[in-house]
Amino acid sequence: MTTALDFRQALRGAVLRATRPRMAVLSAVHAHPRAGTDSLVGEAPCLAASGDRGFSIDEAEVICWGLCTGCSPHAVADRP
Repeated sequence: MTTALDFRQALRGAVLRATRPRMAVLSAVHAHPRAGTDSLVGEAPCLAASGDRGFSIDEAEVICWGLCTGCSPHAVADRP
């Protein structure tokens, strides 16, 4: 069983402070390790950088942020 002490040690081992938000995230991820979303669907958006500033860009990431329907009572009602 993973404890708060294990989380603190893991954070400090990565040279990070064991703050309350970090501890909460580790606890939630540990409690629900398989909580995920389906793949995105539809046409890929244009992911070309507006200015590469001299870098050779080889990939881009898309991050979806949101709340599950249990956490947001308006999530279901607001959908089109």
